[in-house]
Amino acid sequence: MYRKFIELLRIVTEELIEKDGNLENILLEVDDPDLNLFKLIEELRRIERDNLIDTEEADTVKVIIAYLFQRNTDMDIEDIYSIVFGEGKKIIWN
Repeated sequence: MYRKFIELLRIVTEELIEKDGNLENILLEVDDPDLNLFKLIEELRRIERDNLIDTEEADTVKVIIAYLFQRNTDMDIEDIYSIVFGEGKKIIWN
C-alpha cells in the first residue's frame, strides 16, 4: 500500500512541476486520514536504498510527506524535518 502511495506522490510531483499546480488542491484528492506517515517515510527510505527512485524525485516526495506531517499532525516542524530529512537525527542549521 505504501509503495503505491509513494508512486502516487511521484505522479503528483510530476503534475506539480508540469502544470505548476496547487499542492493543497492536489493533495486533497490523494490524502488518506488513515495513512501512517511513519510507515510511508520508511517505505520511501527502502525505495531510495534500493535505488528505485533518483535523489531529486525522492527529495520532492519528502517535501510532500513533510507537508502531510505538518498538516495532519501536531508535531513541531523541527521534529518533522528530523524524521523526513534527517532519518530521525536532529538537523543542525548553520
